[in-house]
Amino acid sequence: LVVHEIAEPLPSFQNTKELLCVFRDALRAHRIAHDDAGVLHGDISSANIMIVKEGCGLLIDRDLSNLTPSTVIRRTFLAARLLRSEGPLPPIPDRIDDQESFWHVLLWTVIQSCEHEYPEALIIRKLQSMFDRHFINSNGENTKSAELQSTDTVKRIKVTCKP
Repeated sequence: LVVHEIAEPLPSFQNTKELLCVFRDALRAHRIAHDDAGVLHGDISSANIMIVKEGCGLLIDRDLSNLTPSTVIRRTFLAARLLRSEGPLPPIPDRIDDQESFWHVLLWTVIQSCEHEYPEALIIRKLQSMFDRHFINSNGENTKSAELQSTDTVKRIKVTCKP
């Protein structure tokens, strides 16, 4: 039995171009699986987007994939719509929810791994409110949903990673 790694974890990207290429490839794989085979991934996370040779992306871990939508287990990168608990039944995940999860993974990766001008205390609070605790703000929205409707984080982050 020969065992060797064929992919690197997402945080090991070399520069922003590679990071974006990895996301492009993972999004493409997601679209093909959904459109051609009717498969919804259901677990888009930083652990399930890998870097393979020459900066290409690989979407892995289809344990939660299903030909029909199912309950999503992980909450960290879950779409804001799926975090709402209105009504007796949870919302049914769809392709748009998975695509939103890609955005959350990208934002989380940039905040965690890239140099930027965001104050450290604000970063910690932002990461906790969006990805760990899912607070409800004064408008009654979960903070992930409110963040999606705001451009504040993206405008203020000013990434200085290598191009």
